[in-house]
Amino acid sequence: MHCNMTEYDEIMEKADYDSDSDVDEDSDEELKEAFAAGLIKPGLNVVGEVREKRVLKNNVPAMRQKLEEIKNNLNWIERLDLINGPAPLAPELAYKEDLHNKERSKQLTQDKAGVKLEDDVIHNDFKREMMFYRHRQQFLRVFQGFIV
Repeated sequence: MHCNMTEYDEIMEKADYDSDSDVDEDSDEELKEAFAAGLIKPGLNVVGEVREKRVLKNNVPAMRQKLEEIKNNLNWIERLDLINGPAPLAPELAYKEDLHNKERSKQLTQDKAGVKLEDDVIHNDFKREMMFYRHRQQFLRVFQGFIV
């Protein structure tokens, strides 16, 4: 009584499909054998085509062209200027700054560089970064009042 067969049923009948087949077990056995033979390595193994390795290049003219396409020459409609001082110096930051002062002074005397701590480029850079950090902290404290 094949009068009510669907197309799927017909295909499955022609394929002689057996739902209890050992297809998965066979593939596991094949994988085990290939692994034992050293044909595959442990890890992620994917069956499929291997993609060609892309050659990366820095195409500056194309990037500039794309920049011109997406660039918007719009005037600023709104802006927010906040002028604030730095946040109060937190104890842990004061400790870090004091520790840096001592370590850098010791380093300068050991190197016999003849540079005072106040004139040291590295120390001044550290102090400048700390000041930026404290300004950002204070900005966030002030700006929280503007958030609606």
